[in-house]
Amino acid sequence: MRVAVIGQGFMGSAIACRLLARGHDLVVFDSRRAACAAAQRDGAVLGQNSAAVAARCEVVIASLPSESATGEALWDLEHGAITGMSAGSVLIDCSTNTVQTTLATESRCRSAGIDFLDCPVSMAGGPADQGALTLMVGGDAAVVEHYRTLLTDFGTPHYFGPVGTGTVAKLVTQYIGFGSALLALEATVAAERSGIDIAALLDLIPYSAAAGGLVSATLEHVNKGDFRGSADQAWAPLYIVHKDMHAAIELAETVGVVPAIGSAATALLDNAVAHGWRDQSFTKAVELVRESC
Repeated sequence: MRVAVIGQGFMGSAIACRLLARGHDLVVFDSRRAACAAAQRDGAVLGQNSAAVAARCEVVIASLPSESATGEALWDLEHGAITGMSAGSVLIDCSTNTVQTTLATESRCRSAGIDFLDCPVSMAGGPADQGALTLMVGGDAAVVEHYRTLLTDFGTPHYFGPVGTGTVAKLVTQYIGFGSALLALEATVAAERSGIDIAALLDLIPYSAAAGGLVSATLEHVNKGDFRGSADQAWAPLYIVHKDMHAAIELAETVGVVPAIGSAATALLDNAVAHGWRDQSFTKAVELVRESC
C-alpha cells in the first residue's frame, strides 16, 4: 500500500520508520526537509509539498505539532494535503488538536469525498518504531475496519465512535495523566519541605494511592533534575503538554465542566512557557513551585 506521512517530527518519523519496516511504499513530507532524512535513508520518497505527496497515495497519515501546522499542511487550498487527495482516499490524522480543529478537518474531507479518521496517538503502549503505539480512533466504523491492518502495523487501535471521539479520548487521558503529574510536582515540594527526600518518595509511590506510570516518571525526572533530555527531544516537552492541556480545558468548558484543578495546572504551564522553557520537559515547572513560597 502506498502511504504518505506528513510531518516528520518525533512521532511522525517513528511511524514512517515502522511502516517502511512493514513493507509499505512510503512518501514523506515535512516543511523542515532535513527532518525527512531518516525516512529517506530507509527507502521513503521525499515529496515537494503536502498536496503533491497526498496526490500519490491512497492513504495520508498526518502527524503535526500544532493547530497552525495542521491548517498549513492539510487545509491550504494550494499546497494542503486535502487539495491533493483523491475522492475515496483516507486521511488519518495522528496529531493532537482541539475537537473543533478535528471536526473542521473532517468537514473539509467530507466536502472532497475523502474518508477521515481522527487517530491521536500515545507512546504509553511502547515505541512507535516497534508498532506499539496506542491509537485512539474516531470515525466511521466501516472505514476503521477497512484500514485496521494498516493501523495495527504501527499501533493498537482503540475505537471510540464518530469523528472527534478519538480526540476527546486523547485529551481526556492527557488531562488525567498530566494533571495528576503536575499535582505530583506540587505535592513533592511539600514532601521536600517536610523533610522527605524525593528518592525515598519514589520508593513509596508503587505501594501507595499515588501509584502510576506517569506520576513515577515525572518524579524520576525531577529527582534527576533532567529537564532538557537528549539533543533530539526532551521527555514530555513543555510545548506539547501545554498545548494538550489547553485543548483539554477547552473541551471541559465546552461541555459545561468548570475545570478548577485543570485551570490551575495549565496556569503553571503558562508560567513555565513564559520563562522560555517550551523545549524542555514540562517537569521543569517544579522550579516554579519551589520558588512560589
